[in-house]
Amino acid sequence: MVRKSISAINQLITGIILFAIFNICCEQIKGQDKTTAQHQTLGNELDFLSNRFKVSFVYEAQLISEVKLISYKRLAVPNLDFILNKLLPPLNLSFKKISDSQYIIKAAINNQKQNIKPVTLNLEEVAILGSHTMMPRTKLQTALPVDIFNQRTLVQTGQVELAQMLHYTSSSFNSSKYGINNVASYAEQSTIRGLGPDQLLVLINGKRRHNISALNLNNTVGKGTAGTDLSAIPAAMIERIEILRDGAAAQYGSDAIAGIINIVLKKDTGGYFTTQLGQTLKGDGVYTQNNLSYGIPLAAGKGFLDFTLNYQYQQATNRARAYNGLVYNNAADTSKLSSISFPTPTDKLNENKRRDDQLVKENGFQRKQGQYGDAEIKNIALWFNMETPLNKKWKLYSFGGFSRRRAITFGFYRFPNFYPASSVIFPDGYLPKFPAVLSNRSLAAGIRKTSLDGWNMDFSAVYGYNSIKSQAVNTVNASMGGLSPLAFNAGGTTLQQGILNIDFSKKISPNITLAAGAESRLENYQIIGGEESSYLDANLPGTPAALLKLPGTNGRPGFKPEERLNKYRANVGLYAESNIDLSKNTLLSAAIRYERYSDFGGNISGKMALRHKLSEKFSLRSSLSRNFRAPSLQQVYYEQQQFQFFQKSGQSGVYLVQHFRNDNPVLQQLGVPKLKPETSLNFSAGLAGSINSYFSFSADFYYIPIRNRIVVSGRLDSSVSALKPVLANAGVTDMQFFINALNTYTRGVELTANYAAVFAQKQSLTINGTASFSQTRVKMRIDNLPLSAGGNIPGYSLLPRVDLGIIEKSQPNSKLILSFIYQVKALNFLLRNTYFGQVAAWENDPIYDQTFASKVITDLQFSWKISKKLSITAGCNNLFNIYPDEIKEINALNTNLSFGGQIPYSRTANQFGFNGMNYYTSLQVKF
Repeated sequence: MVRKSISAINQLITGIILFAIFNICCEQIKGQDKTTAQHQTLGNELDFLSNRFKVSFVYEAQLISEVKLISYKRLAVPNLDFILNKLLPPLNLSFKKISDSQYIIKAAINNQKQNIKPVTLNLEEVAILGSHTMMPRTKLQTALPVDIFNQRTLVQTGQVELAQMLHYTSSSFNSSKYGINNVASYAEQSTIRGLGPDQLLVLINGKRRHNISALNLNNTVGKGTAGTDLSAIPAAMIERIEILRDGAAAQYGSDAIAGIINIVLKKDTGGYFTTQLGQTLKGDGVYTQNNLSYGIPLAAGKGFLDFTLNYQYQQATNRARAYNGLVYNNAADTSKLSSISFPTPTDKLNENKRRDDQLVKENGFQRKQGQYGDAEIKNIALWFNMETPLNKKWKLYSFGGFSRRRAITFGFYRFPNFYPASSVIFPDGYLPKFPAVLSNRSLAAGIRKTSLDGWNMDFSAVYGYNSIKSQAVNTVNASMGGLSPLAFNAGGTTLQQGILNIDFSKKISPNITLAAGAESRLENYQIIGGEESSYLDANLPGTPAALLKLPGTNGRPGFKPEERLNKYRANVGLYAESNIDLSKNTLLSAAIRYERYSDFGGNISGKMALRHKLSEKFSLRSSLSRNFRAPSLQQVYYEQQQFQFFQKSGQSGVYLVQHFRNDNPVLQQLGVPKLKPETSLNFSAGLAGSINSYFSFSADFYYIPIRNRIVVSGRLDSSVSALKPVLANAGVTDMQFFINALNTYTRGVELTANYAAVFAQKQSLTINGTASFSQTRVKMRIDNLPLSAGGNIPGYSLLPRVDLGIIEKSQPNSKLILSFIYQVKALNFLLRNTYFGQVAAWENDPIYDQTFASKVITDLQFSWKISKKLSITAGCNNLFNIYPDEIKEINALNTNLSFGGQIPYSRTANQFGFNGMNYYTSLQVKF
């Protein structure tokens, strides 16, 4: 029934789009529309020009307030500068173009005074994110906290990937790189306000972006989630990024609990080529980033077509240390020493180590065999953005891109003393290597109508696709002995998403703007099987337990035929939103959204936001919203049996784990509940304003309680007696699954301050400061999970302490960024300091907890614009070569935390990576 209803709604939306196209054709036949607008205000006209030419106008509110345009006749010409030259001077106003997408409007200044008095500019960008009413406002005038970063700001970080650019630009945003962490090594885990990667919604030009298809199941930030791969989007294609730091499910649907990132693509004409080359101080991590961008005008300059071709190569980095554990002998295997008397058990272990060291020397074994660092990456991407008028009211637009990234990561070294994984092919052990190919494809197309006195309309369709195909090389299927291949195709996952949107908005009175719309989304999740040798168990029947070898590819087992799947989910959403000027100083925004999913039912989200001007310079703002996040298809349907490397009873080992999908009959018979949506009730309040035309600030407090948070359970073994028959039937030692186990409570404060002054002598100084302070606390919803067959799963087993620490402690609770940019003529200097607060890695036994101190990372950059077409840049990130604190072992005989000394830095808690200083140079050529 639900699917029939959704199909009917899809047909309705398609019919509306066809009707809109018919309407366009009719309007085209009618001919030109009127260009005269009687008694318009200057503010409304600037809003119109902003939408028409896709630019931002920056101005002091009181400068244009109540300015009327009596009998104003709009000019139907494609040149914005020409229009502004006709519009502003009669009003004693002037303008300055500071970029292709931003103009400053100010009072006309006597030219004779310009050499004496500096001209100060309030660079408060205009944003529309956070509202479907399409009414641009400066970010200090919005009812919600919005950050805006243009492309130049992002590139000035000196980083290569978009997630890292935002990591050093926004204090609320975190994204760190990890080594030996499977999916987290391929696609960075990006978060806002310390919440999960899948609680952050990403938009491209205001349209929903698809997530990655693979789950992060390792002990890192975002465990159990599938976020968005920001690295698939080249920064050279971006005009600006808007970050809404507030829950917005009522406007944009599921996943927007923490906030939204809207990536606005370029609309430039002309072209340029950029190349950047760099490496770390240690000499590894050599990388090159190359971009070719070009934009051409369409429809006599009224439209555009932009594209960017990107190629990136990143050499792997390695910060592994020499292994100090046993190589050939086993720590527990002291039978050869049973006839020798030792004063203490420790002496026996030391003798065992001495004999092992002798074997290492005789065999010429090199103890530094591990690989721990950033993955090797080769990436190519092609993106485009297009818009062209169909007639005077309607425009056709389209955008999208393709990216393909080949990444190579490594596993832990398999030492010959671990019998189940050992192989005659590698008598001295082996280092598994895991190549993967990540593919992203997206395409959006739509038609849009913009009107000052009628309805604004937008009809669009969006398709998104992600796949991750995994391989394993330089490893074995140990159960196959000497017949094992050395390279395996392990299968992979894909996620597809198709969306239809219809959006309407209109200013129905001078004080009220209304928006409404609908969305239909169809999602498809697939698990693709691996080749037979990647999962085969070739142990002979009757083999004693002590002689069994691990089946499947060691380090990355393939998906079995019975684990393959192809699942669909559909949902529809309806929303309504209104912005009401209650008075000259007070704005009220309200939104409501209903969504219905084919697999778990409906949900209602709502939001109210209020902004009150204390004066023309200061505003109070607050919001209250109910948000939700639907369980992802991956969380509902993922299922696989694999060997995992983790600690049990204080010892590291490899264990066979069965991950049951949530609707598996085994779980249902046990009494494990089906997944429900996460819900939150976000509250925020803040103050924003400007002291004068060159200094602005904001301060916001937020509180986000989240109910029914979805997590992957701990690995449950036979210590829970009720699970013994389940484990025996599955033939595994441990099991896990997804469950709504937690409530979390996040609170924090976010501060921003910006100073910008441009002087007549072609000098400017910009100082940007931002700080975030947050805290997340966890409360178990389930103290004991009762099982239908009797008994229960204790809460501390359902979600072990190490996983609680990932949510509460693995991201910095405080982060501050302070940057200084000084420009004099063609020279530009940047100094940035980023403070990362402390993080911690919890263990199930608190005695092994580790806290890693706060650090300050300093970046320096110099650029020289040699001519209008040529500029060069040189810079250094992490100038003082700062590293995170190293892992400290509790004693010399237990080195599990650092895996025998190989891994000096935590795999669980990460502030800024572990590569140390890197330096780079770049070149840009315009043509």
